[in-house]
Amino acid sequence: MKTSILYQQIEALNVMRSGVDSLISVVHTEGIFDSLKRIELNMMARNLSLSIDDIKNIIVSGIKYVCYQQRLIDGRRKLTEIVRLDGVENGRYVVTPIIHWEADKDEWIVSDEGAKLLNFMKYPTFGGQLLKVAALMIG
Repeated sequence: MKTSILYQQIEALNVMRSGVDSLISVVHTEGIFDSLKRIELNMMARNLSLSIDDIKNIIVSGIKYVCYQQRLIDGRRKLTEIVRLDGVENGRYVVTPIIHWEADKDEWIVSDEGAKLLNFMKYPTFGGQLLKVAALMIG
């Protein structure tokens, strides 16, 4: 892995944790949990002298939503899942599904929170305030 990519991911996480209103960062992996593990490994590679629990808590404090963009059989990419990152319990990430695409049915499963999020995405301001979303895009 190139040092610059490692540095960019960790710096993006630091920016997300500092209260920046909106930021999207990209990690190329095979899924939501794989991307979180990749960030953990990248942080460990920086020799930050943090425990894995500390690293997971840093990740959870900086990232609110994780989006997965899947490569389809025909080569197109499609956003297929968005989850809210709620925390860590017993060493595992706790997520809440927000939006999920059911490929076999070719339909979207959207939670109430997902409907609100989609509405905000259509209108980036609400009451004069920008939507505050820290998201990690995967694909």
